Amino acid sequence: MRADPVHVSADRDGLILMDQNRFNLSQRDAVALAADINKVLEPHGFILEVPVPYRWYVRVTQPQQILTTPIDLIVGKDILPFMPKGDDRINWIQLMNEIQMTLHESDVNLLRQQEKKLPINSVWFWGYGALPKIINRHWSFVISDEMLAKGLSMIAATPFEELPEDYNACKKHVGNYNGLVVIDAFQRFIYYHDLEGWLEALIHYEKHWFVPLLKTLKNKSLDNLTIRTTSHVIRLDQSSRFKFWRKNKNVLAVKDMSFNKN
Repeated sequence: MRADPVHVSADRDGLILMDQNRFNLSQRDAVALAADINKVLEPHGFILEVPVPYRWYVRVTQPQQILTTPIDLIVGKDILPFMPKGDDRINWIQLMNEIQMTLHESDVNLLRQQEKKLPINSVWFWGYGALPKIINRHWSFVISDEMLAKGLSMIAATPFEELPEDYNACKKHVGNYNGLVVIDAFQRFIYYHDLEGWLEALIHYEKHWFVPLLKTLKNKSLDNLTIRTTSHVIRLDQSSRFKFWRKNKNVLAVKDMSFNKN
């Protein structure tokens, strides 16, 4: 189960969760915090693992009756409506409270407060379950800056690449294929209502992704393109540019793009 480091602060809207987009954390400090947390977890038979600074895991040895909420759905929101549910929820809520008390006294956090940095004062449990051995493969390749997309690609035995600076770097793919591009860059601006940052990201992807994609569509190197946002699904093909009577739609946040190329 994920147990991601977070900062929780109280305001008039409740206990607001802030994720890694609001603080920096070194691997050294993450390991030190994990050592403190494991003193709480080990008597319960759990172990916290910290492979990277912002992505932590609790190894669970016995089945748990628990339903959790992905951290992406509560960033910038009050955590209380999203606390763990299920028969074992009380155990995990108590563990969260004990961890919060332990982190309050952590040497790492005391130093962070002296340096005017947000302390890591809690963890968020989510994503409990067992990985399937394999899932069906739907794409010839996946390109993304999102860890979940990378993990699902591995389970589906689908070639994966880190998101490059622009679309032109994707042109090395040849032959007939269906490709999926997942862009997570906009999410952190939406979480914290950062319009300026969101607009800067949109300008960047307009220049480096959408303009090159449109050119590729026009020169018939690309058969069709589907763009899914948080509120729309936009489908384009080689004849779309002639359909001038269609109303323009506002694009709020790009989540993923899929395209077919011959």
